[in-house]
Amino acid sequence: MIGAGGGSISAANVGAFGNGNEGIYLINTESTSGGISMTGSNVVQNNGWAGLVIETNGAVNLNNLDASYNGYRSGGNTDSVNIVANGIGKTVKLTNVSALHNCKNGITLDVNGITTFDNVRAWLNGDWGLGSGSGVWMESNGYDINLQNFCSFMGNADSGFAYNTYGHTIVFNPTNAVFLGNQNTDEGPF
Repeated sequence: MIGAGGGSISAANVGAFGNGNEGIYLINTESTSGGISMTGSNVVQNNGWAGLVIETNGAVNLNNLDASYNGYRSGGNTDSVNIVANGIGKTVKLTNVSALHNCKNGITLDVNGITTFDNVRAWLNGDWGLGSGSGVWMESNGYDINLQNFCSFMGNADSGFAYNTYGHTIVFNPTNAVFLGNQNTDEGPF
C-alpha cells in the first residue's frame, strides 16, 4: 500500500502481509505542516523489504503496530519499520509498537524532534551470524529521547537501542525500560 500527498495522512486498521517489497509506504514530504498518523490495530508481517516506511516533514504518531518477520527478501539490508521525520522540531511518538523477528533493525528512525517510545517492544531482530540488527537504531539529530511505560529491547543481534546525537547533549530517559540479552550490550550513543 502506498499513500502519498502534500497534506496530513491518516491510516487506521491497516494490514500488509507477504508483499514482495514494502508492506506500507506513507510519504508526504511536499508539505511542512502535514503529519502522518496510524491508529486502530495495524499489522505488517512477512513483507520482503520493510514492513512500514514513513517519510514526512510533519509529526508522526504511530499507534498499535505489529511489525514482524519483515526484510528477508532484501538480503538482510532492510529495516522493519523505517521512519524519516525531517520537520525541525516535529515530534515522533510510537505507542504500543512491537517489532519482532525482523531481518535487520526492528525500528529505524531519522528524526528532527523529540521522540517518545511508549510501551514499545523490539525483540529478536537481526542476523546473529553477522552481528547486525538492533532493536532500535536512531539518528536523533540532537533531540531528546523518552522511553516510558515499560519499553523492552531484548535478544537483538546488535544493540537493543542505539542512537546518534551528532555530538549534541540530549536527555535519554529510559523510564521503566528493559535491555536484556542483546549481543552488543553498549546501549545508548554510537
